[in-house]
Amino acid sequence: MRRTLLAGGRPATAAQLARYAGISESYLHKILAALVRAEIVESSRGHGGGYVLADPSGGQSLLTIAQALGLKLDVLTGDVN
Repeated sequence: MRRTLLAGGRPATAAQLARYAGISESYLHKILAALVRAEIVESSRGHGGGYVLADPSGGQSLLTIAQALGLKLDVLTGDVN
């Protein structure tokens, strides 16, 4: 079974995730699209659909996620761009 992004055992909707993160749903859709393209998150449409983590073990590194979102992390200086 895939790991859900929120508790409850079902895929999380964008609206649920946006409320949880405290950001707009439109901004979250941009983030989720990048994570789906990077195969970090999977999405499904329709009733009962939503977003789940693609790797059930949660094995994605922070660096992989940051790169998927177009962030550059300088691990030597601690700078985030």
